[in-house]
Amino acid sequence: MRQSMKMCIWLGSPDCYRNQDNVLCTPSQATSARYRADMALREGPPGRTYRNSTIAKSSDERQGTTPFNVLPFSTGGQPTAFKHPASTPYNLADWWCKYLLSKNGTLLDMFAGSGTCLQSGLENGAKSVIGIEKKKSYLTTTKKRIQNS
Repeated sequence: MRQSMKMCIWLGSPDCYRNQDNVLCTPSQATSARYRADMALREGPPGRTYRNSTIAKSSDERQGTTPFNVLPFSTGGQPTAFKHPASTPYNLADWWCKYLLSKNGTLLDMFAGSGTCLQSGLENGAKSVIGIEKKKSYLTTTKKRIQNS
């Protein structure tokens, strides 16, 4: 993977809390036009008809779509004062919290680092956040960061 990519793996069960409305991406005008064109009835080689409109219909009904496997967040312009070698961009932590954290829920970050996910959890309505980190120097940074949220 490129250094500009950060891999995240979500292992939630199909029935766990997810709020897709919080993370909808509005498609561009060009994409919307292409989706609408895909609503037309087409004929395939064996003579069967089909429409490529499922995504278009869903997008129109929900006023957006959720990304499939790559979230387009810039890593530039992120706070660098925390000096953590594997820092998570705040926008990424914020997306996950908006998607998976229920209002008044509890966020558990088993690799708290400099506290990016914990901060985002508090800013997205978590009742409480729990961070686990093995390096004491990062815990000090995390505590300061959370107290300022």
